Amino acid sequence: MDSISPHSASPTYGQVFSIEDRGYSYHVQGAYAFFSAYSIIEELGLEIRSSSNKHRFLQGEWNFVVKDDILKRLSEVDIDELETITWLIRGTPSPLYSEIKPVLGIDSYWNDGEVILDQKLRIYDALHYCSYIRNYFIGHKFNEVIAYINPYDIHNVQRLARRLILGKLGLWSVINKH
Repeated sequence: MDSISPHSASPTYGQVFSIEDRGYSYHVQGAYAFFSAYSIIEELGLEIRSSSNKHRFLQGEWNFVVKDDILKRLSEVDIDELETITWLIRGTPSPLYSEIKPVLGIDSYWNDGEVILDQKLRIYDALHYCSYIRNYFIGHKFNEVIAYINPYDIHNVQRLARRLILGKLGLWSVINKH
């Protein structure tokens, strides 16, 4: 549906793709690509499990019960609590990111504060971002913020899904030994 090469995701090249309004047909294509990648996370059973009775965050901090649950399931696919993933944000952050609460992560090594605003997120924080975008902007009805979804957002969820698949198959540790 939509993908970018690892080469074009490199911070060396800055912002390769336009993040401006890409037209309604792209919104639908981009949303479907995001939704499809997120469906992989759900199929693996690695979504964040929270509800109106079991809030994800309490006073801006992870609810221990919810966090402990996802960490246990992540550990089963060889992901520990400290593992991070780089979340690509290029150009002026879109309103999509001002809507996601709470703001998580830290500036990546490559973050220049101007064009490259990449963040380092713990895997479970990245799952929260993906879940938030899916639940509030894509999953039930398109929110007007969906107009801001761009190739970097889709790359983020696809990359996270790839990492989870490799962990589930036991291949991540094999790849990282060489």
